[in-house]
Amino acid sequence: MSEPWSEAEIGGDSNVYRVDSLEGAQQAHWRLARQARRNIHLLSRDLDARLFDQRPFLDAVRTLATSSRYARCQILVQDPAPAVQHDHRLLETARMLSSFVEIRRMHSDYKDFNEAFLTVDERGYYYRSRADHHEGEVCFNGPLRARELNRLFDEIWQVSEVDPQFRRLHI
Repeated sequence: MSEPWSEAEIGGDSNVYRVDSLEGAQQAHWRLARQARRNIHLLSRDLDARLFDQRPFLDAVRTLATSSRYARCQILVQDPAPAVQHDHRLLETARMLSSFVEIRRMHSDYKDFNEAFLTVDERGYYYRSRADHHEGEVCFNGPLRARELNRLFDEIWQVSEVDPQFRRLHI
């Protein structure tokens, strides 16, 4: 069954759609990321592999990173351990494209923060009020909400740092 937003374009459809399944969450994240032209901001508890270690999302990040020298993908992670332990491919992508894809561990002041979101080009977003669930809302043309989420992202980004676990040691 096709989602009502399956043909939505960034900057086009202003409706906010409820997503209530893993499959819907995957499709929404991937559709948003594929349309990014300038930036992706991702705030995630643990870089859920079912969403972000999948070929459609990884390809979208690579495409954005190689499309313009001004393109950026910034990622905040609360708990990097699962991604590091399971060789998450997004970490490798960030290592290979480090000038365009940056990952930081969220500052300890945000250890109880339990929201997750993805914003694209300050217009589209996928927001989950509970980071440990896939249910959320997606909008392809919600600049006010996207900017609000980006302000929160920037606030956390400024106090967060690169986690040594994200670096690979070549011995």
